[in-house]
Amino acid sequence: MNKKSFDLKKVTFDKLCLNLLSNLIFVYCFIIAIALIIFSTSTIECEVTGSSMKPTYNMEKGKNDYVYVNKYDNEYDYCDVIVVYTDNEPLIKRIVGLPGDIIDIVKVNGVYMLERNGEIVEENYIFDNGAFCELEERNGMNETVVRFDEYKDNNKILLNKDGKLVIREDEVFALGDNRKVSSDSSERGAFKIDDIAGIVERDRFHDESLIDFYYDYILNGEFFVTIANIL
Repeated sequence: MNKKSFDLKKVTFDKLCLNLLSNLIFVYCFIIAIALIIFSTSTIECEVTGSSMKPTYNMEKGKNDYVYVNKYDNEYDYCDVIVVYTDNEPLIKRIVGLPGDIIDIVKVNGVYMLERNGEIVEENYIFDNGAFCELEERNGMNETVVRFDEYKDNNKILLNKDGKLVIREDEVFALGDNRKVSSDSSERGAFKIDDIAGIVERDRFHDESLIDFYYDYILNGEFFVTIANIL
């Protein structure tokens, strides 16, 4: 009698464990499915081409990185990397100026630097050309200032009394991290907010597989960030 009772308890316990494991697997698979659906429907995959965003993207020649843009996230801030459409061409740039800001490029200790609202902006994400270049050429801003001066000469109506660019309320000023070669707001002017596809929420470098990408995205709980941006 005791033996049978003991076996019955063991069978009941094993069945309970099996049901619990099955439920956990189901919940896990359900979360994965939901995360993938949310990610695929709320983001846009963009391939980064060219070298205008070095050193952030495409540091290895001929191997392109990818970015995923959350099309529901429109709370723009400084340093946000965005995808903006101009002439039906997607451009990946970094926001350095918001509506109402006053932007200029000035020379500080022999190096051209971005000035925003009268203050110098320290930009540690800019591509460094290395010690072999002249001091003023190392961050590529010497090329940017030429384009920017030409743009200002052709658009004096957008400047304040000090000759600095004032960003309009429906625009942002965005530059590439590789200032020497980037085609950006320095020559195109500020980008219309309505032309922005969204903010880059996540990136996938050329040497990262899709399996690893989604594994990290789901297991690290990053899909909660996507949900928060949607809401």
